[in-house]
Amino acid sequence: MYDKSNLKKELDIWRIVAIYLLFALLWIFFSDSLLEFFVTETKTLSVFQTYKGVFFVLSTSVILYFLIKRYVRHLIDVQRELEETKQRLEYVIKGANLGYWDWDYKSDKQIVNDKWLSFLGLQPDDIEYDIQDWSKRIHPDDMSIAQKALEQTMADSQPYVIEFRMKHKDGHYVWIEGSGAVVARDSKDGSVLRLAGTHKDISTRKEFEKEIRFLALNDVLTRLPNRTFLKQKIEEKINKTPDLEFAFLFLDLDYFKNINDIYGHSKGDYIIQQVATRLQKAL
Repeated sequence: MYDKSNLKKELDIWRIVAIYLLFALLWIFFSDSLLEFFVTETKTLSVFQTYKGVFFVLSTSVILYFLIKRYVRHLIDVQRELEETKQRLEYVIKGANLGYWDWDYKSDKQIVNDKWLSFLGLQPDDIEYDIQDWSKRIHPDDMSIAQKALEQTMADSQPYVIEFRMKHKDGHYVWIEGSGAVVARDSKDGSVLRLAGTHKDISTRKEFEKEIRFLALNDVLTRLPNRTFLKQKIEEKINKTPDLEFAFLFLDLDYFKNINDIYGHSKGDYIIQQVATRLQKAL
């Protein structure tokens, strides 16, 4: 796999060499013949031969100057475009509240931005900036997911998006949405040179998802399992052990309607919550 940008640079250099070589060959093969055609005197011819050499040096210098100037101007334009692209990317990353990482695979050194550090409550001096430091912060249960994603992108250069947990400086775990891909390979053997990607703190979203899953199977008021949860558990028991005998215990609060009618639903809700709390403590 050959880098197209490197190939273009080499072609530009060879183009300069080819133009110079063409001019030099034309000069070598035709300048003497032209000079002898116009100048017949031997003494005068000798003087013009000297001038011819000086003219060749001056003319080739001028040609090389303009060719190199054009090439350098092209490099400056490319560099300016790269800087503008980099600046736009930084604005996008900052606006999207993303952490950024860049990993030099050969030297095993990483670069991260301040937002990446802030997700984990870290300061620049708190990390080692290598893959081992990154690995030790990942939750053990999520390590295989992260390793598999890295191995896959190093194999096919396709970007990945995964979710995993990383340890905060305070000790708790932060949910991260991580994306990345191989961004540079060796032009000769195709080996990985660099990887880069982003981190996004999705802890709040994960808490919402967890709450939604909980409320789907639990009562909002008492936080106890609801009818859907009970139905699922019964079906699981019947499917696993169809011959199993079991019983239900139903608990009803006497005169509960009177509490709602006399004291209001807020008091009724409070009574239900207290009963639920005592049941949880007793079981």
